[in-house]
Amino acid sequence: MNLKMKFVLSLFCLAAACAAQDRSFLFSQVQSRNDAQEWSQATDVGRQVAHFTQAKIELTVDRDYWLTIIRKTELPGHGMVYLCRDQYQKPVTVTLFDDEKMLLYNENRRFQIRFEHPIAMARLKDSYADAD
Repeated sequence: MNLKMKFVLSLFCLAAACAAQDRSFLFSQVQSRNDAQEWSQATDVGRQVAHFTQAKIELTVDRDYWLTIIRKTELPGHGMVYLCRDQYQKPVTVTLFDDEKMLLYNENRRFQIRFEHPIAMARLKDSYADAD
């Protein structure tokens, strides 16, 4: 293999590794939809973290959601739709928009979650590191 090919292959592997990293998002407010399909006022849920891995999504909204990802579909503009099954094997759809907000749909509930600024998540990680 020539040097140019090794460089391109290394760059590709680095990009794939970055894309496959686990991600966590910090949030403290949730909106739900009413019977008229209108978003409610944001409800404070305390400081929560939504964890995304390649195979699972874990978060707490109205209950704990331990979701197994069945299929992913990329949306234009850095979005992603995750078709999942929860811990009770019921279907749940999660739509992630540009790492800024998330929609969670299960059988009869719909939630909108706006994530806090990424710096807040970095501070949270630092506080856990300081505690160790």
